[in-house]
Amino acid sequence: SNVWSNRSVSDFFRVFSVYFPAATGIMGGANRSGELKNPSINIAYGTIASVLCSTTVYAIMSILVGCVAVSEVDGNSKQGLRNNFLIMADMTPYKPVVIVGIFVATMSSALGSFVGGHRM
Repeated sequence: SNVWSNRSVSDFFRVFSVYFPAATGIMGGANRSGELKNPSINIAYGTIASVLCSTTVYAIMSILVGCVAVSEVDGNSKQGLRNNFLIMADMTPYKPVVIVGIFVATMSSALGSFVGGHRM
């Protein structure tokens, strides 16, 4: 029911906000490139590999969540896939693990900015 449901098309900025954390992690890795033995080659390969890996994981997760979660729960669109931004937490048997994971990923990105920021 998720493939051909009555859905609206998301705008660019909403989709970009989902993919943006992967891009900040990639840039954090490029900021720490001073420790590499051969930065001119390793930065290019590492950036391409991280973009491909991030895109693959995001695509697989979006397909899997789209196959498992429903768009609306009993006519209530607030509980379904469309508007519930913590749908993964609702799908897991232990919700605090997802919440802690989100918090740790946020702090990791912030600390990565502190580490790489002075090298810019």
